[in-house]
Amino acid sequence: MLDNISFLKLLEQIDDPDFQRFAEKVDDLSESNRIKFSQMVEKFKSMMSMPNVSAGIKGKFLEDLVHFLFEHSGKVYAVSRNIRTCTNEIDDLVGLTAKGKVLEKKDY
Repeated sequence: MLDNISFLKLLEQIDDPDFQRFAEKVDDLSESNRIKFSQMVEKFKSMMSMPNVSAGIKGKFLEDLVHFLFEHSGKVYAVSRNIRTCTNEIDDLVGLTAKGKVLEKKDY
């Protein structure tokens, strides 16, 4: 299982200040959600080394992983899944909730 320290080290590899601020908030996850997320990360890491797992399955699992993060972001983001336009599908349409807008104004 991925512990909190190694998870944060994994996120530190993403060189984006906005993402870093978001990643620090992952620490606010409940213990059960932290465990679930760690299990999801471990499963994703193992899937990446399996040549018999299709890119579509890996991509879907990555979508689920990202969706989980946004859904459990302390009600900062509103997430709508699999929105279809006439030509495309948006996997996760993410917007700020009222709480997220307040945090944005306070530059968090």
